[in-house]
Amino acid sequence: MRRLGTLAILTLVLVAIFGSTTLASKPITSFAAHASNAAQGGSLHILAAVKHPDRHATFTATAVVHFASGDVNVTLNRAGRSFTAHAKVPVAAAEATGPVAVDVTITNGASSAVVTVHGVIHRAHKV
Repeated sequence: MRRLGTLAILTLVLVAIFGSTTLASKPITSFAAHASNAAQGGSLHILAAVKHPDRHATFTATAVVHFASGDVNVTLNRAGRSFTAHAKVPVAAAEATGPVAVDVTITNGASSAVVTVHGVIHRAHKV
């Protein structure tokens, strides 16, 4: 009878130790964005990504590029079934050089975030 009691206690201890690791929660969803540098007359590349997404929820990304000549709104295109999206935004040949802010809005189901990143507009190289 003692052996049965000891075995039951050891079984409960093992379940308590290993059961907590198998019930660990999923990592928190996070959002990231990136804007490239671009030459006057070229294109500014924007990328948005969701890390640890809710795979059964919708995913969308939009951006507002704050050029010196005025704001440009763009919808980022999803890359297949992944949780990344990208877009190319044309830069005017007469656009002012320097940093340009980009507000990227990323939505994954009920989670949403606005990530502000910066790109740099530089002079076009003459050939």
